[in-house]
Amino acid sequence: GGVLADRIQPAPGATNTGPRAKRIDGGVSRKVGPGDIIVIPGRTPHWWSSLDGDLRYLIIRSAPAAAPPER
Repeated sequence: GGVLADRIQPAPGATNTGPRAKRIDGGVSRKVGPGDIIVIPGRTPHWWSSLDGDLRYLIIRSAPAAAPPER
């Protein structure tokens, strides 16, 4: 959650052109571990702020044909 702050433009030719930022203001941090399931609603700012080791994860993402415009 929170709000993207200090937005960054994607690099030319980047395949992931979603919004980018240097930080998230007003978000909530959570420590997660093996077996945890995380559900992130669409258009919710999120990132990995710290990793204690290797990370394996599975992303399941829907892509509706008529996505709402960026906020």
